[in-house]
Amino acid sequence: MILCWEKGRQRAAENPSLAARAVAGELVETCWCRNSFHYLAYWQGLRGENLSIVALEGSFQTITCSVTGRSFAVGPYSKERDRAQAKFDRQLLASKKAQ
Repeated sequence: MILCWEKGRQRAAENPSLAARAVAGELVETCWCRNSFHYLAYWQGLRGENLSIVALEGSFQTITCSVTGRSFAVGPYSKERDRAQAKFDRQLLASKKAQ
């Protein structure tokens, strides 16, 4: 997790416009994050935030992209998180088909 957060901080220094988009609430794309916790850590680093991830079983948080309005479920595996992520995936697929 710390490595992902540090990668986000490094990327922010290298690409201030990407960091500004993240600060504005955009869920920017990355090809190297392996799971939702890794992405959240990266995104927090990119935004200049402290690393703050709660990994309680049965709990998850949803972050929503300020540009697309799409949601992303972050949390340990649970039926609730899985349903939220499936909803996000359906929205993403529908938007790609519409393009």
